[in-house]
Amino acid sequence: MKFTRRILLAGAALAVTLAAPASASAADLIAIITPSHDNPFFKAEAEGAQKRAEELGYDTLVLVHDDDPNKQSELFDTAIARGAKAIILDNAGADATVAPVRRAKEAGIPSFLIDREIKETGIAVSQIVSNNYQGAQLGAEEFVRLMGEEGKYAELLGREADTNAGIRSAGYHDVIDQYPDLKNGCPTVCELEPDRSLREKWRPSCRPTRRSRESSPETTPWPWEPGPL
Repeated sequence: MKFTRRILLAGAALAVTLAAPASASAADLIAIITPSHDNPFFKAEAEGAQKRAEELGYDTLVLVHDDDPNKQSELFDTAIARGAKAIILDNAGADATVAPVRRAKEAGIPSFLIDREIKETGIAVSQIVSNNYQGAQLGAEEFVRLMGEEGKYAELLGREADTNAGIRSAGYHDVIDQYPDLKNGCPTVCELEPDRSLREKWRPSCRPTRRSRESSPETTPWPWEPGPL
């Protein structure tokens, strides 16, 4: 997973390089829009893109959408109004992002997506993402081994708007569901939020589904990325 994250951080710099023509004028601007920098990954992603853009001679506008599609849409309007030459984006929802990316394209501004993809092709110039399905399958194989092919586990489900979370879940299930003695006892809706009491580390903020509370009240979800635990 750390290797995959390093690739995606490199992808942020690559997206800037792809966005850049041979030279930039002093007035050229690249907008970089990501989720909250409270998450060190998104912070590093934005800083990597900003550093590369400035090395290429661009001014930068670093913005945060906080996983709010409405705020993201407003930030796109800001980038368009400022005459940005390109937008580097880690988006706030696979469906909700289609319209602002299309709006930027119609304004002559290319969008380069990193980390999270959208559900429509042909409107973003590129989508640089990791192979979440394969990564989840590899994680599931190790999970099965550590569990001894049996036992009850809790699955933390990511936001429905996050395409990556759904892909990871499918990858885990395609492996784990082959083992009938492994039981998914507590599917839990989960989003990552900062917990200042845990030395600035991240933990999920989880809401057990009604079915999970009724069928497996004794199963406690663990803090982790979306996917079975």
